[in-house]
Amino acid sequence: TAGSQYGETWPASNLIDAAADTIAHTAIVSGTDYTNDWFKIDLGSDKRIASVVVTNRVDCCQNRAVGIRVRITNGAGATVYTGPTVAAVQAVYKFTI
Repeated sequence: TAGSQYGETWPASNLIDAAADTIAHTAIVSGTDYTNDWFKIDLGSDKRIASVVVTNRVDCCQNRAVGIRVRITNGAGATVYTGPTVAAVQAVYKFTI
């Protein structure tokens, strides 16, 4: 799920489709303010996670990934991992748990 969705073409389900040519996109709240955007992926039950890989889009707007952070919660909703905040544009971000 997502905090918002920008158009029908970029749903949150694209986050887990394993296709390198799709993206998920939240709506712009105000101007260029992306601070309250979020995606949530529910794995259905508690799972052991070794890493999370986020691939940045290549067509434009790579700077929008600056400021993202990965947070992992368990089935009860308690945070079990909070990754560092992305500080620079990269093609791929890997968060090792």
